Amino acid sequence: MITLSPAGDLSEIGAFRWKEPPPQDAALRRMGRPHLTWAFVSPWHARQGVGTALLTETVRELTDLGYEELASTFLLGNELSTLWHWRMGFRVTPYPGSMRTIRERASR
Repeated sequence: MITLSPAGDLSEIGAFRWKEPPPQDAALRRMGRPHLTWAFVSPWHARQGVGTALLTETVRELTDLGYEELASTFLLGNELSTLWHWRMGFRVTPYPGSMRTIRERASR
């Protein structure tokens, strides 16, 4: 499932929440950043390229719509999902709730 998050710094607290509801035509106006919210593959079909094929088609459609970025998140402790994201080229951004990030923000 792809959702539309506000465009902005992903390392900021609340980065995936709109401050006010976006307009109905936000996607048509290329507002925000698409976010891969959920990608589930049946255990019977896991590790057979189904998720990769879904992502490939999603990226193709988003590119055709004019988007240049896709954010994604995964649950802490889900190593298979973490590895899949890395293999697909996603980069890890700082978690805004980590103590390291909070200390760095406070020292600015």
